Amino acid sequence: MSGGVRESEEHTALAELLRLHPELAVDLVRRISGVELPAGCTVCSGDPVLRPMTIAADALTQVMRADGAPELGIWNEIQRSPDERKKLTWPVYEWGGRARDGCDSCVLVIATTRAVAAWARRPIVNRFNSVSQVVAGPDEVPRITDFAEARANPALAVLSAALHKIGPDGISVVRAAAAALRGLPNGRAWPYSSLVFNGLKQGQFPAIRKDIMQELESEQPWLVPNWREEPLSAGWERFLDTYRQDGEVGGRAKVLLRHLAHRGFAVDEATRARVSECQDIAQLDEWLDRVLVARGIDEVFA
Repeated sequence: MSGGVRESEEHTALAELLRLHPELAVDLVRRISGVELPAGCTVCSGDPVLRPMTIAADALTQVMRADGAPELGIWNEIQRSPDERKKLTWPVYEWGGRARDGCDSCVLVIATTRAVAAWARRPIVNRFNSVSQVVAGPDEVPRITDFAEARANPALAVLSAALHKIGPDGISVVRAAAAALRGLPNGRAWPYSSLVFNGLKQGQFPAIRKDIMQELESEQPWLVPNWREEPLSAGWERFLDTYRQDGEVGGRAKVLLRHLAHRGFAVDEATRARVSECQDIAQLDEWLDRVLVARGIDEVFA
């Protein structure tokens, strides 16, 4: 995988993280700038395109007051290397957004290294005034190593892994982020897996594998995933997808067997094995639909 492709993947994933978790931008701005918001505000993602200039930030987080009026606009930018052209557009986001939406605005820069963060913190100065950005770099984003804390704030845990996985306690940060990924709704973990696993060394995966195996043994002991250990995130993306798919299949099979018992249907070993070994989610869903109305077990599996 070339450096350019990896850079694009990380940029896209971080922007998606901010779009799907707008509360993350608010959390970062609060932590870094100390801004206070009125009670009753809600947070959502907005349209990051400014017209008529038609320039767009990577994401826009909007904080809305209880009466529906805008309170704050956070224009999110992902920055992996210095780019002086950004110093021309960032003030446009801040002041153009203020003019468009009628509320205060700021630019939040997610800087992936300390060097980029230092560059981004420098005020943008012209001969009349200056503008500063809110910068979230490795020094501002906390190292989250506690599993409960990671599960409570998965977006911040993913960002923590993206910025701290290569460094002190890096594997602990990744393990916590992996726990957070496993708690996300189906489909949400996939875009973020590259942020958590890209760049890890092969020898770091067994600790994560052990965490997940322990969870599987405690919750769903009949599952035996196809464990793979690959140095690139692609293998772990496939692994996470397999884990999620196995969880869906195992969960449906368990519910189906419970429903059969509640209906008073006799379940022999052959039927139990048929249900437990089925890997077709559509087929399991069809059986689940039938078990609710079937007059006998034969109608369930007809």
